[in-house]
Amino acid sequence: MKKLILLLICLCIAEDCFAEKAVLRGLVVLQNSNGQSVSGAQISAFDANAQTSDSSGRFELVFAANKKAGDKVVLSVQKQGLEVVNRKELDVIIPANPDDKVIQVLEDEKMDKLLKAAQEEDSIPAPCRSDFEEY
Repeated sequence: MKKLILLLICLCIAEDCFAEKAVLRGLVVLQNSNGQSVSGAQISAFDANAQTSDSSGRFELVFAANKKAGDKVVLSVQKQGLEVVNRKELDVIIPANPDDKVIQVLEDEKMDKLLKAAQEEDSIPAPCRSDFEEY
């Protein structure tokens, strides 16, 4: 009986060790910069290890065993002085093959100028900062 229990424990551990983990790779870039990477951005999601983008702007989130390819997750990207351009891009489906997810950011002051310009246009409804912060 002890051998059977030990065997079951070993099988459970082995299954956990060899189970494929859901992975999301990405790249944080500055908008309108010909792909200039942003290092030092904090990227996180529920049930994943938080990461900081490297000197090339790259990151890799590895999710807990309860997440799998096809699951929807919401990313959080933060760096002092920068804002995510389109927060809807942070709603992500974990891919089966972890291709790079590109996230564009923009300096706070440039985002403020864009918002002000949009408000001054007659044909464009006036957005507010909360439109970009709904998540």
